[in-house]
Amino acid sequence: KLASRGDAGGIPDAFKVRMFLNGLNKELATLVAIQNPNTLDAAITKAKTVEAG
Repeated sequence: KLASRGDAGGIPDAFKVRMFLNGLNKELATLVAIQNPNTLDAAITKAKTVEAG
């Protein structure tokens, strides 16, 4: 039942993005951060785009 509720924990998007960026190498994190992603999905997409060149 909890899975159908989505993000039951209410973790803010900005926190998720920050935690994701902290897990990347410094160069990639910087290149993603300057694009100012608003959601975790956006940050992941931007990281994949940067990584692909």
